[in-house]
Amino acid sequence: MGGTANEVGEFAEVLVAKYYNGEQLPASNKSADIKTPDGKLIQVKSRKIEKLTTTSLNVIRSWNFDYLVVVLFSKEGNILKAVEIDSKTAERLSTRNEHQNGKVLTTNQELLSNPKSKDITSDLQNIIDNKNVRIISDINVTKIDSIKEISIQQNIKAVRTNTIISSTPKIELFPDNLEIFKKELLRVKRAKRIWYYNNGTIKTEIWNASNLTEKSDIKANIKTNSTFRKWEQLGIVKVRIEIIERES
Repeated sequence: MGGTANEVGEFAEVLVAKYYNGEQLPASNKSADIKTPDGKLIQVKSRKIEKLTTTSLNVIRSWNFDYLVVVLFSKEGNILKAVEIDSKTAERLSTRNEHQNGKVLTTNQELLSNPKSKDITSDLQNIIDNKNVRIISDINVTKIDSIKEISIQQNIKAVRTNTIISSTPKIELFPDNLEIFKKELLRVKRAKRIWYYNNGTIKTEIWNASNLTEKSDIKANIKTNSTFRKWEQLGIVKVRIEIIERES
């Protein structure tokens, strides 16, 4: 991975924007680099390092954003570590730098392994590798002969099945035509959201979609839902969204 620190930073922003299906903000925005479809603001900090060691990130002078994403690249351009953490927790972990008139974070275990940090290393690496599948890391797998081009993480302990899942849960819409679904959702402003978990349980909730407009991206809105964003730790394998007709 060549290039200056600025070029590495620009690549990190493009990668993170793709992950969140968000838009890159102009450089004039000093607080955030990415805006998600549901309006969340994200600051991106990155470094190119030879190995995963503690290093300082660029100073942060404004904390007017919702999430901080830290991306650490190897010199080959792979993701050594990438985490998402809420801004309040990140600020508490930072230290004041009077000379730079801001606060600085270091990539120590307190940040990278914080209980409130979400590890998105494999998700970003899959984007770089143009892969959309990976093996569930918390199960045992024994038969993988038929699975091709899947990177197996070192922490996979053994082998029991060749089950694979998409990098995000399956999304089902009813009606299944996206254009028709959006039209109906804008009309009734309510839908039933059904979560399917890998332990066989199902949970249902009501989606109040009163804030959606013609310009809204339905799939992106679903993916940035707080529950969907925690799909991995919650064990979510699918979400089904069904339009709820108004009572006559």
